[in-house]
Amino acid sequence: MEVKRAPRSWIEPVFFIAVFCVILTISLKYHSKQGVLNWKSEIFADRAGYYVFLPATFYFHWDLKNAQPKVDEKTGYGFVYDYQANKIRTKYSCGLAFPIAPFFITVHFITRIFGIPQDKGFAPVYHRMTDVSAAVYLVLGLFLMFRFLRKYYSQLTSYLVVFFMLAGTNLFYYSVFDVLMTHVYNFAFVALYLLFFKKYLESPGKYWYFIISCLALSMLTLIRPTSIILALILVLLDVKTPDELKVRLALLFRPRHIPVLAGILFLGFIPQLVYNRYVSGQFFHYLYDDSFANIFSPRLFEVWFSTMNGLFIYTPLMILFIAGMVMMVREKAVNAFISIILFLVLSYAFASWTCWYFGCSFGQRSFIDVLPVFAIPFAYLIEKSVAAAKKARAIVIMLLLIFFSYCNISLAHVYEECFFGSTWDWNRYAVLLHKAKILPFKPGFAYYNDFENAAICNGGEATTLVARSGNHSLVFNPGREFNSYFVEYPANMVRDSVLKKLRIKVHIFKTSNTPTGAFMVCDISKDGKNLLWYSRPLDVPMARTREWYAVPVNFDIPKDLDPWAEMRIYIWNKEKVTFYADDLEINAE
Repeated sequence: MEVKRAPRSWIEPVFFIAVFCVILTISLKYHSKQGVLNWKSEIFADRAGYYVFLPATFYFHWDLKNAQPKVDEKTGYGFVYDYQANKIRTKYSCGLAFPIAPFFITVHFITRIFGIPQDKGFAPVYHRMTDVSAAVYLVLGLFLMFRFLRKYYSQLTSYLVVFFMLAGTNLFYYSVFDVLMTHVYNFAFVALYLLFFKKYLESPGKYWYFIISCLALSMLTLIRPTSIILALILVLLDVKTPDELKVRLALLFRPRHIPVLAGILFLGFIPQLVYNRYVSGQFFHYLYDDSFANIFSPRLFEVWFSTMNGLFIYTPLMILFIAGMVMMVREKAVNAFISIILFLVLSYAFASWTCWYFGCSFGQRSFIDVLPVFAIPFAYLIEKSVAAAKKARAIVIMLLLIFFSYCNISLAHVYEECFFGSTWDWNRYAVLLHKAKILPFKPGFAYYNDFENAAICNGGEATTLVARSGNHSLVFNPGREFNSYFVEYPANMVRDSVLKKLRIKVHIFKTSNTPTGAFMVCDISKDGKNLLWYSRPLDVPMARTREWYAVPVNFDIPKDLDPWAEMRIYIWNKEKVTFYADDLEINAE
C-alpha cells in the first residue's frame, strides 16, 4: 500500500523537537539526582563496558599508566584493569563507542576550553553527555521510522505509531533511565537501514541508498553481532510472492550487492578485530562469557511470558503488534510475513541464549532494536481501525494504547534496573504493579527462588549440572559450607499484624546414600547482636539418592520480636558434603 506524499508542514519538526525536549528533561532530571559512579548512574556495569573504549582511546591511550585509578571497580567492573598484562579488558563490543564519539569529543573540547573537570572521561559532565546522546539517537530513530512508515501509511497513523511506540514500549525506559545500553542506538540504525533500503527499492538507480543501508547494517553488526539476522530484511522487504522472492534474490546476488555488503560488513568489523588482537593476541577471539546453551531447548515460553523480563508481561503493547501481523496475513497485505519471520527467528535466538532474560533488564530489551520492523504491523492495525474511523474498534484500540502506555511509563519510573524475583514470581511482579499504582491493592508476602536470576542469589554459586526447574540450582560441596541467603525485615513480611510463623519448602538433590547433615537456618539479629538462631535438618526419611525431594521446614517466631530486626534464612552444609538445592519457597503467617 503506497501512500501519496503530503506537503510537509510545521507539525513534523515541532513534534520531534517536543519529543526530544521532554525525553531529555526527564532523563537529566532523573540522573542529576543519582550521582555518578554508582549502580544507578549512566556509566556503570555493562554500560561502562561499552563506554570504556572512548576514555581508553582519548585519555588512557590504551596504557594503564595513564588510566584513572580504580575506575573499573568504581563502575561495577563492566571492564577490568589487567595490570599484569597492562590491558583494559571488556567483553563488550566496541561498536557503541562510534555513535557516541561525536558527543564525547565535543564534551572533551568544551571541558578543556572552560576548565571543567574531566576525570579522564568519568566526570559528571560525561555522564550527562550520554543522556543527550541517547535522546538525539532516539529522536533520530523515531524520525527515520516515521519517514519509513509514511511510504505505506497515512500521516495520522505514522504519528500515532511513533508516539505509542515510545510511550508504550521499553524503548522509553532505555531512552531515559538506562541510556548507555545499545538498544536506543540500534533502534535508530535499524530505522535508518529500513528507510534507505526502501528508498533503494523505489529508486534502484541511486546506488548510494544501498550503500547507506549496508553501512547501517554494518554498524548494527559491530554493536551486536547477532544483528546479522536483520539481513533478512534485504530479502523480504516488499516481497509478496515466490516469484518476487526469486527476483529479489537474483538482484541481491549481483556483483554490486552481496559482495559489496560483505565487504562493508568486514570493514566495519575491523575495529573489533583490532581490539581482539590487543586483548588476546588473536583477531578472532570470543570475549563473551555466555553462549547459545539453550539452542536445543529454547526458553521461548519464558522469553514471552515470564515475570522475569517476559516480553508480553512488560510490553503488553506487543499484543497489538501480533494482532497486526495476523491481520496482515489474513488480508494478504504487503510485508505480511517479514515481521512474523523476524519475530520468530529473534525469539528463538534470544530463548537459546544462556541468560535468556538478559540479566538486569526492563522487559525483553533485545526486541527494542527491531521495533521499527514491528511498526509495520502495528501501523497496519491502526490504519485499518483508528485512521479508517471504525468507531467501535478504534475506541477499543485507543483505550488499550493509552492503558498500555500508562502501565509502561508508570512501571519504568519505579523499576530498579533488575527484577528481584524468579522466573514465575507473580507475587513479586504484583508488588511492582502496586508500586507503579497499576494494581490497587498491595499483595501479601511470598518468596520464591528458582536460582535462575543472579540478581537475587546474593553472591551464591549456582550450577547447571542439575536443576529441578529451569537450568540452575545451588551447589554445596566440601569447599562451600554456605551459599545464597534470603534476608528481610519481619515488618515487611506481614500486613497489619505480627509475624508468627515461617513456612519454608526447599528441594534437595543428594549425590550419595549418606545423609547430608545439612540444616535450614533462621538467623535473626539487630545492630550486630544475635537475637535468635533456629535450625532444622534437611534430611528426611526414605529420601532417594540422585532424585529431588521436598523438605518442608517451619519456624515459630516469638511475638515480641523486633519487627525491624534482620532475618536471614540460609542452608548450612555442616558436614561439607556435596548436594544441590533448588526452588526455595518462603511464606509468612
